[in-house]
Amino acid sequence: MFIKALPMVFSAYIILFGEMIQAQAFLEDAAPSRPDELIDYNPNRSHMIFGLRNMIMSITGPDLTMCGPLWAAMQVVVCDRYKHGRKSMDSINGHIYI
Repeated sequence: MFIKALPMVFSAYIILFGEMIQAQAFLEDAAPSRPDELIDYNPNRSHMIFGLRNMIMSITGPDLTMCGPLWAAMQVVVCDRYKHGRKSMDSINGHIYI
C-alpha cells in the first residue's frame, strides 16, 4: 500500500514545491512597491504550517489534503492590489479596505 502511494506523494511534493516558489516570487516582486511594510516570508515556517494542516486534514477530511498552499490566481490579484499602496490594501496579511 505504501509503495502504491509513492506516485501520489511525489506529485504532492512537486505541486507544493512549485507553489512555494511561486508565492515567494510574487511576494518578492510586491515588496519593493511598499517600503512601509516588511513582508516576512519564511519557507521553513510555511512547510511546517502546511505539514501540520495536512496531518490534521488527513484525519478529519482526507479529500482536502491535496490542497495547495495558495490559490495562484488570487495570489496574483492580492499582490497586484498590494502594489497600489495603503489606500488600495492596508496590509498583505489583512486585505482590509481603508
